[in-house]
Amino acid sequence: MDGSGRRLAKARLPEGVAGMARLHTMIGELTGDIDPADVEVLVGIETDRGPWVAA
Repeated sequence: MDGSGRRLAKARLPEGVAGMARLHTMIGELTGDIDPADVEVLVGIETDRGPWVAA
C-alpha cells in the first residue's frame, strides 16, 4: 500500500528461489529510483512455516 492506503501489489508467489526472485522484481518495479534507505516493505504471509517465513 502507498501512504494513502492504495494497494500497490498483490501476488501469490511460489516457494523457493523463483518466488523470492519474483518478489524482489516486484519490489524493484514499484520502488524504481527511490533510495532503498527510504523504502519500507511489509509482507503478509498466510503460513507459519517454510522458506518464506524463514526468509
